[in-house]
Amino acid sequence: MTRLAEHFRDISQEAAEWVIRCDRGLSVEEKIAFEVWSETDPKHRAEFARVASSWKSLDRLAPSPNLSAEADAIVFRARVRRARRHRITVMAGGLLATAAVLAFGYFTLVRPPPPVAENIQVIACTSHEVSLPDGSVATLNGDSRIEIDYTPSERRIRLVQGEAHFKVVKDPDRPFYVTAGPLTVRAVGTAFNVRMGAAAVEVLVTEGKVRVNNNADGSSLLPPTPAHDEPVGSTLTEGVLIAGQRVVVELAAVVDVCAQARVATVAPAEVERSLAWQSTQLVFNDTPLNEVVTAFNRYNQRQLIVGDNQLNSRKITGVFRADNLDGFTRLLEAGVDVKAEPHGDRETVLRAGR
Repeated sequence: MTRLAEHFRDISQEAAEWVIRCDRGLSVEEKIAFEVWSETDPKHRAEFARVASSWKSLDRLAPSPNLSAEADAIVFRARVRRARRHRITVMAGGLLATAAVLAFGYFTLVRPPPPVAENIQVIACTSHEVSLPDGSVATLNGDSRIEIDYTPSERRIRLVQGEAHFKVVKDPDRPFYVTAGPLTVRAVGTAFNVRMGAAAVEVLVTEGKVRVNNNADGSSLLPPTPAHDEPVGSTLTEGVLIAGQRVVVELAAVVDVCAQARVATVAPAEVERSLAWQSTQLVFNDTPLNEVVTAFNRYNQRQLIVGDNQLNSRKITGVFRADNLDGFTRLLEAGVDVKAEPHGDRETVLRAGR
């Protein structure tokens, strides 16, 4: 591919990312960034208009919070993919380097997969698992790194860089700690995600509960909560973060040992978006259904079969998890007049709705 072709491919990719972002809503910072990008080159606005026109076909699908969450994840990961490619020659980081993409995945194939169509993009899974000595599992995002220090009385992990999700085996007599910069997350038996950035550390609990403490003096960084099973207004105890909650701790604020971080409740779709780096994503742009089916079949044991030839030309635009076949077929049934009929354990036949 020539440099000119690569340049236009990059513009097209950037335009697609902005269309995805605009579809789910821009923050104030993103609006500013979008205007800067749009004014940098006339080709940017032109390509944005072209991709946006194709993206409108998504209106044929029923609204889905999961789709919005997955689209947001694609924005982050696609930008990092481009930054990774450029880093080979200029050693520069990505604008949103929260993960490394196309590094390695967990879909093993007997033979190399055939090339995908031009109107299909595959954003590869970036995660890899590390089995810990006690049976717990750490799933690392891209080039993230951890250090392990287990003793008979406690289990300690240090997140050196990046992001990791921990699924902890329960052992009340041997607490589990994850240190990330100036704070420590303590869990007994739970699952949680820790992401360490340049300015803040984010902790998201997906199962159970954790405590988040300041390394300097051991004090809690969470606001106090009522004692267990006690009504609001009763005696307060040290704060905990429970499943479906997230806290972002600004590193500068940790210097103030009296500072407390703000806890937020996170919707299931947002949790899925935050962990989307653990799954391969399929991006379709006005793609015929038969090609969409071929793409999904590369990543699933259950195979999709187009039962009516008239469906082959139906066009699909959107972002989907490659392993979420049930979610994809539900969207088809809800939005594009397609009926999904299971045939045994290994096949689902797609037919035109009656």
